[in-house]
Amino acid sequence: MELQPPSNTPEPGTPLSSPNSPRPVTKIDHDTLAREIVRAMRGDSTQRDLSQKLGYSFNQVGKWESGSTHISWDDFVKLATLEGHEIEKHFRRIFWSFVGEFNSKAVINYFLTDHRFIQRALASSTRTIRRLKAGESHVMLADVQRLIASKPSLLMGWLEGFVDPSLLPEVQSFYAWHQQCIDLVAANPLAVFVKAAIELDVYKALKKHDDDFVARHATCSTQEARTTLKALLELGCVEFDGTRYTSQGDCFSFGSLANTRLKGLTRYSTGLTAERYLTVPSGAPAQDWINPSVSSVRVRPMSKEASGKVLELVEKFHRDVAEIVDNDEGETTNVQILLMHFFASVANAPAKPSSN
Repeated sequence: MELQPPSNTPEPGTPLSSPNSPRPVTKIDHDTLAREIVRAMRGDSTQRDLSQKLGYSFNQVGKWESGSTHISWDDFVKLATLEGHEIEKHFRRIFWSFVGEFNSKAVINYFLTDHRFIQRALASSTRTIRRLKAGESHVMLADVQRLIASKPSLLMGWLEGFVDPSLLPEVQSFYAWHQQCIDLVAANPLAVFVKAAIELDVYKALKKHDDDFVARHATCSTQEARTTLKALLELGCVEFDGTRYTSQGDCFSFGSLANTRLKGLTRYSTGLTAERYLTVPSGAPAQDWINPSVSSVRVRPMSKEASGKVLELVEKFHRDVAEIVDNDEGETTNVQILLMHFFASVANAPAKPSSN
């Protein structure tokens, strides 16, 4: 007999939507989500068969799915590997700054020492963080999820590596909205620029909203700014109180997500750098109303070893930039565009012609 989740638990994943916003406000129960992940990964196997493959002589999978016990991170890695998922490779791709041996202790230390996660996680998972820091118990899959969920878009990207999040009731609503955010950026990359413009302190200091101000900082026309603000409002990424727009969270935090639809943002930003954005040569004084800006291109022959060293510098650079931005206490006056490419030319070369 296969065990089932307790019938007296509330319906999971029910979105609590603001009457003025389509954005789902979903408080994720990570223990429930972990149960749903196990069930989804089990597929057509029975609970007992899968338990035996994992080395258990009893129905351990049934206990996980019913919630009588919680699946550990180590057991999750075993399960994912058994089901053919390269979980370590996927983890390192999503969390590219993770280094060292891939085990539960290293994974938890990574999240507990990375300010991008720990600062946000402290607001909602203080008890979990205190317990993990004290090393009082095994690391559970739900523990890792709670820390990843401090950046919700990364949680969605993480889940996509081994399950279909649209089939998990606990995150269905948020995942659908997350896909709509990606669709918006794919169709209109200006959404990222316009949203950043209304997050400026100098915009917040305006007595009332100014389309021309937003357009100037978003490097677009006034009509484009208006159209984009309307799309952001409809999606719930911004709100309007009758005076000014306010940004609503990390709608467009897509770093590390391997989604080809986001290439449009890279293409638009690259074109902006080449054709429209005002740059200041390195060492030259910037105008007082423009933050320091620079554009640089280097095309060089490199060995694999040298490329690896440059990549390490790029990763460190991104970590340092994230820390600087998160700790920025000055008045934000300009939208800054940070665009970096580092790739082998043959990665984008046409297919090698046939020798015939």
